[in-house]
Amino acid sequence: MGIIVLHCFNLQPKYTCLAGLIPSPNQPDMVTISNVFKPLIDELLELNCGVKIVTPKYRNGRMVVVKLVGLIGDIVATHKVGGFVSHSTKNFFSWCELQDNQRVYLNLGNPHQQRTVLNASHQWNGARTPIL
Repeated sequence: MGIIVLHCFNLQPKYTCLAGLIPSPNQPDMVTISNVFKPLIDELLELNCGVKIVTPKYRNGRMVVVKLVGLIGDIVATHKVGGFVSHSTKNFFSWCELQDNQRVYLNLGNPHQQRTVLNASHQWNGARTPIL
């Protein structure tokens, strides 16, 4: 069995949504999986155009647009393409200074400066590895 999970990475894990279950014991064929995903895709297509959400803070409404990006690959490849970092780092993304414990505040960190990244790259490239 597989699951369809929706999670916005700048919100706390408690806001993760189990959106669906993929039937088992066999992998579904293309027609079946297309029908499983159709309601979700239909919602995302509507959200792609934007919907106005009224909240106490935005009484006249605020336009919200949702995009879905699927990454399929091994962990190294998807983290590289998505800008995510290693499990052992304190940063949430590789392209900004946002710390993992700050992601609940819904603010992106300051982007890395080109000079800082180049200096770190040169420092890493020039590092000596001890012979074992």
